[in-house]
Amino acid sequence: MPAVDQFAERGAIPEWLARELIAARQRLGLNREKAARRCDCSPRTIRHLEAPDRRPSRSMAYGVIAGLQLAPNVAEALLKHAADEAGRDRRPDGPPSSRRHLWAALS
Repeated sequence: MPAVDQFAERGAIPEWLARELIAARQRLGLNREKAARRCDCSPRTIRHLEAPDRRPSRSMAYGVIAGLQLAPNVAEALLKHAADEAGRDRRPDGPPSSRRHLWAALS
């Protein structure tokens, strides 16, 4: 598996992680539009994450984790590859306040 920096450099999540997101969405029987509603994002964002040609912000990662009910190891990997809200590679502790309700559902 390539180093995180290679994926961060191109602004994307690893392909194996994108496949996990697709599998989680399909397990729930959701199309991209329904998954987007559950994750509090647009269908286009779901498509970009599954491509994979985009890295989610940290707050978006929390939405995807809750919306797709990701397994703990997949959730951890998604957060590891997430960027902060300004697109930098800084990772504050805990979910942003705008998504605390989604994160609470996982606890």
